[in-house]
Amino acid sequence: VKLRFFNVMDRRRVEPTWNQTTPVAFVCDEYQEVITVSSGAGLGDRTFWDKSRSSRCVGVISAQGYESFVAAIGDEKLTRATLQNFRQKMAFQTEDQSTIEYFSYLFGQAEVEFDSPTYTNTHATTATGASRSKAESTRQSVSEQDVINPQTFRKLDVGEAVVALTIGGAAYDDIARS
Repeated sequence: VKLRFFNVMDRRRVEPTWNQTTPVAFVCDEYQEVITVSSGAGLGDRTFWDKSRSSRCVGVISAQGYESFVAAIGDEKLTRATLQNFRQKMAFQTEDQSTIEYFSYLFGQAEVEFDSPTYTNTHATTATGASRSKAESTRQSVSEQDVINPQTFRKLDVGEAVVALTIGGAAYDDIARS
């Protein structure tokens, strides 16, 4: 059924008598159960989804996590090549380390400024007496930190998801709440 749908949508792009303007949605739960990916040139998930936008087709799929795609496809590089075709990504609370790492990669890192206080106490004794001094200074530093981490996923409530969206060429990465 899925391959027939792919063929119809692929043909839609070149059939001038077919409706070219009405958007079409392909919706599938547990997509890892029906995914077909090969390194060859045949029509499948790796080759269809990158062209689907030109036929005004959008895929709305769900799966257990990144590892379920790796297990179904059998190859890490083919998995990455296939999933990069899906521009909008969403993940609910998960403990799948590969899914967390994938979203951490997508969100990247941000520069974080922090202050480091320094305290100096000096005590000197001479033949004429003793002296003490205290000094305090603050040094400002910048470091790169991951925008999201495993704790981000653990803290998600029901109805919340980590989303990596690209709309009009701009990235909108955030926590979405229903």
